[in-house]
Amino acid sequence: MTSGRDSSLGALSPVLLTEAFPFHFVIGETLKLEEVGRSLAKIVPEARRGVVFGALFRLGAYEPDATFATLTADPNRLVVFDTVDERVRLRGQFVRLDGRSAVFLGSPWMTSIDQVSALGLQMSDFAVHDPILDFLQAVQHTHMTLSDVRQLADQLTRQNSALRETQTMLRAQQAETRKLAMVAARSDNAVILTDARGCVQWVNAGFTRLTGYELQEVLGKTPGSMLQGPRTDAETVGRIRRDLASGRGFTAELVNYAKSGREYWVHFEVQPISEDGVLTGYMAIESDTTELRERQDRADRLAKLNEISREVISSFLKQDDLSNSIHLILERVGRFLNVSRSYLFRYRERGDVLFNTHEWCAPEVVPQRDQLQNLPSSMFPWWTEELRTEGIIMANDVERSALPAEVKEILDPQEIKAILVLPIFIGDRLEGFIGFDETRGPRAWLDEEVVILRTMVESLSRSIERRVASRKLQATAEQLEAALERAERASNYKSEFLANMSHEIRTPMTAIVGYSEMLVRPKQSESDHREWAKQIHRSSEHLLSILNDILDLSKIEAGKLELSTQSCQPFSVIEQVRGLMQPTAQEKLLAIRTVYDGPQPKSIQTDAVRLRQIILNLVSNAIKFTDRGSVTIRSRVVESAAGARFSIRVEDTGIGIPADKVEVIFSPFVQLNVGNTRKYGGTGLGLDICARLARLLGGTLTVESTVGVGSVFALELPLAAGDAVECVAVEELHQVAPTVRQVPPPALGGRSVLIVDDNPDNRRIIDFLLRDTGATTLLAVNGFEALRQIERAGDAGNVIDLILMDMHMPVMDGYEAATELKRRGVGIPVVALTAAAMAGDEKRCLAAGCDAFVPKPVVPGELYRTISSLLSGPATRAKAQGAAKAQEAAKVPQAFNDPAFNELVKKYLRNLRVMSVQLEDAARAGDVVTARSLVHRLAGTGTNFGFPAITSAARQCEAQLAEAGVTELRAVLAPVLASVEEAVRSEGSK
Repeated sequence: MTSGRDSSLGALSPVLLTEAFPFHFVIGETLKLEEVGRSLAKIVPEARRGVVFGALFRLGAYEPDATFATLTADPNRLVVFDTVDERVRLRGQFVRLDGRSAVFLGSPWMTSIDQVSALGLQMSDFAVHDPILDFLQAVQHTHMTLSDVRQLADQLTRQNSALRETQTMLRAQQAETRKLAMVAARSDNAVILTDARGCVQWVNAGFTRLTGYELQEVLGKTPGSMLQGPRTDAETVGRIRRDLASGRGFTAELVNYAKSGREYWVHFEVQPISEDGVLTGYMAIESDTTELRERQDRADRLAKLNEISREVISSFLKQDDLSNSIHLILERVGRFLNVSRSYLFRYRERGDVLFNTHEWCAPEVVPQRDQLQNLPSSMFPWWTEELRTEGIIMANDVERSALPAEVKEILDPQEIKAILVLPIFIGDRLEGFIGFDETRGPRAWLDEEVVILRTMVESLSRSIERRVASRKLQATAEQLEAALERAERASNYKSEFLANMSHEIRTPMTAIVGYSEMLVRPKQSESDHREWAKQIHRSSEHLLSILNDILDLSKIEAGKLELSTQSCQPFSVIEQVRGLMQPTAQEKLLAIRTVYDGPQPKSIQTDAVRLRQIILNLVSNAIKFTDRGSVTIRSRVVESAAGARFSIRVEDTGIGIPADKVEVIFSPFVQLNVGNTRKYGGTGLGLDICARLARLLGGTLTVESTVGVGSVFALELPLAAGDAVECVAVEELHQVAPTVRQVPPPALGGRSVLIVDDNPDNRRIIDFLLRDTGATTLLAVNGFEALRQIERAGDAGNVIDLILMDMHMPVMDGYEAATELKRRGVGIPVVALTAAAMAGDEKRCLAAGCDAFVPKPVVPGELYRTISSLLSGPATRAKAQGAAKAQEAAKVPQAFNDPAFNELVKKYLRNLRVMSVQLEDAARAGDVVTARSLVHRLAGTGTNFGFPAITSAARQCEAQLAEAGVTELRAVLAPVLASVEEAVRSEGSK
């Protein structure tokens, strides 16, 4: 504090004044500053002696010309002014000290902790009675982490130390304390002076404003006898009395009651006053903390409701007992909200009837559930429509609300004074609603509470949706109970088969990679090139057949893996397997050979792919478990009384199988454990699959083995009963060379083909396959760009004859693009190219508007056959020309010009606004489950209503949410929120 003012303040010590009012300053008649408090100098560094008041502060437009006389005319007047840079706002009173100077008693006017931090203020910069100090303590109590609490403890320790020093100064300056009390009379806080017994001697105007009592009404009485009431804490009162009896100073916070009966929280500090070491009285400084307490209580209440919400949602996710979860939400939330009744109603019989399925009531409330059953929904038309359209029914005071008279007539008999109802939607269908009733009188429903309750109800909606789906599945399962065991076996087989996929695929892939690497090496003979190309082609065909069968999972799940039984040359199958496995055997320095005992069948009736799969698996296993020696494939025809059978044996000189493993070797997940057999790896599914396939072919698979000697796996298949099986010498079979049937490329000269695929390699391959056709090719990387290409071609008068469409692409996939082309009336044939070769995928593609289906990897012959069937004959050219006209007409989506569709778009935009708020709430709460559900809905609807940017952003966000943590949720959701905001803004400007 700047010195040099002693004479202007008389006997009042500057030190004591600056401790009591650290933001004070003294001005003279010329409005120049004569003295500046220590804390004011900290936040207004320009404030020093000699500086004119108007150069630092500005009272405002209502009083531009302040004078010494106007500032000090009324000492009770509250003055508010800002610094000229508007960084700081001060409020307080000017008190004239004598005829030539006046002191400003006040403090900064602040509404948040951020303002205090921005000014660099500490708690020690405020007077112990300053309301800002209470504000800081309350706010910091709410938001502090554990480290902040420790820091606050240190600050409080320093403050207490400063307080003790202040007490010492107060005892040494008794006369100055009395003068300070006179100055405190102008303070906003309540100030009380008592005698040594605690009886009131003096109160300031702040006390009267706070309590409603004048000095004459409390004079000679203790404050507690006037201000304490029913909710005043007795324990705190007892501590206060003990401190007063011992003559100690103290701080406390408790509930007081004003003269009007108003209840309020007050924080006060009491310090003893002594003269010559003798206690003569007390000074108490009080501030009203009701608003801060209410704010804190509200924050605590919402935090508790959020905790209940998390517990309820967690209960729904577990889904052990949905009914118990519903009882949990009704009871926990009902008790927390302190309502009379909470309940769940469900619509049944296609929404025609209402049932009260769950109810919770406070102890004194009569249940209504038994009376509220089988209610026709036609009794409540407004109620149902309001829930569908507005998504809420809420009344703080039913009697005075705007609810329709027919609704009040229903609520009155139940004595409902306030009500809150939230709908339960399953998709777009109103499934029911959850309600909360208050029968004791009106009440206010807080917006924050409603938002949290919405989240819980939406979680309940999703749980009911899952339960409904589960019941449908259960009903289906009951109808198929007779086939349950077979379906379970098929499902297990599917899982095992997929787990073994790597084992099945690597063998032909090894041949493809090996021979292709050999092909690119220099100085190789043409005959080698041809042989290696044949091996690559055979391996590719085998690999493709395995992939096609593996991906057809729906047949496996149904237990109906269909066999393609036809004439098959077993000799060719065996030789193909030997050729495939030759490189693998050579890597281990093993000999692999085929032995044909006697004449061999020229052909048999079986599934060649399954036969090859069994032999290939057996040979692969034999090589894997053989370190020295050889692997032999031996075949012969076995005659028996039961009929002729064809036997194929795979013999190895490997490690053998222990006797205790032979019985279970064909069970899934069983592997050998002899010595260091862990080095062989594998899933333990191969032999189980072989045994199952053997049974499907009508045969058997057996094994004989000796540890350390080797194993023999024998496959026996029945030969066609009643048919003569032609057997020939092996030499004659060697003369039969397999032929490769090739489909020539179609002649597409003058035709234009649009290739749509987001993978550049796929585009290049398909473009390469179309080179020999003479067609002109156009390229697009997604469905949206394909639509643009078609529009541009129409503008230029060109014709696109065919579209080859990948079905899984970003921005707009093939399903959406095909559907949009169909909706626009574009008649260009569309061929779906997709790696999704599951049963049902072809139907889905055709349903979306595609004309044909070719699975990936694309086989040239299959692609050529499909193109030829779609572009054959002059009729197709006329169709293409008609399609060009349709392209021109379809440039502007017809649905967007349809009034009915526009109404749907408007409703969708309203839902977008609601979902945007829900996404914001989920981001603030860190609720990943709710965010993922909302984003998934946006991803599936945006493009349909003309907002592809929403779909794109939502799909990218959906992928990120699978790994996003709570701390990154807001950043992940930002692009989705931006796309939604842009859609709403762009539509609003039209």
